[in-house]
Amino acid sequence: TYWRAFVIPSGIKKRGLVGFDLRPKNPRNVRQSVLALDSEGKGRTEDSKSATPGFETTGSLEAVTDDYIGAWASSHRPWRTPDGVAKTITSKDRLLVQVQYAPDGNSSDGSFELALYFAKGAKYAELQHLVLGTRELVIPALKSPTLEQTLTLDHDVRVVSVAPEARLAATQVSLDAVLPGGSRKSILRVYPWDLAWVGAYSFKDPPLLPKGTKLVAAVAYENDRHGERQGKVPIKYGPALTDELFWVRFQVAPAK
Repeated sequence: TYWRAFVIPSGIKKRGLVGFDLRPKNPRNVRQSVLALDSEGKGRTEDSKSATPGFETTGSLEAVTDDYIGAWASSHRPWRTPDGVAKTITSKDRLLVQVQYAPDGNSSDGSFELALYFAKGAKYAELQHLVLGTRELVIPALKSPTLEQTLTLDHDVRVVSVAPEARLAATQVSLDAVLPGGSRKSILRVYPWDLAWVGAYSFKDPPLLPKGTKLVAAVAYENDRHGERQGKVPIKYGPALTDELFWVRFQVAPAK
């Protein structure tokens, strides 16, 4: 498995994105793709350094953008916003498409077609992108910690999609909601976590969470069996596959 990101001019006037699809030339060699906006131009900078289209990543666009849109995979529900909700894109924006390839030893075409779907009018509620996680990440040698990050909602929302990011030492990822009355609701749980089969999850019926709900993102790690180091040294946050990440990105829409 390896990842490559491509920068694509939007070529459109200001419009509200409500969905997208991706059609790989060779579907068996593509496991997943992530769509984001290159809002600060960091993706273009990386792209300019490469002699061929796109630039390599290690499964995350976190180093170049925080403006995540959604993900595509052949076995997952297509990314769509609820009725009356959209993500604004302008002519100045550049799209970032990160593709996870799964080579089979044969030469093949890695190209793809990207379809964008837009709101019919200019009136819509803006899709909001939230993220839980930290760069202050250290997994001690020979330890198996579970790290948590929390966020309390200041208004009623519906959770549209969730996209977790972690690497080789992670074993489980979850997002729970602790409701104002104290009851706990599972929004997403991925176990076992497998970097080669990372997913992003869109809800057919986005769950409603009231104001005051505490969202709890948790990632369980094992630093005693992964890789050649066999847990002999701490694992820290960083860009390499031998480093780790803790991000749970999710999108919310207004409750009404």
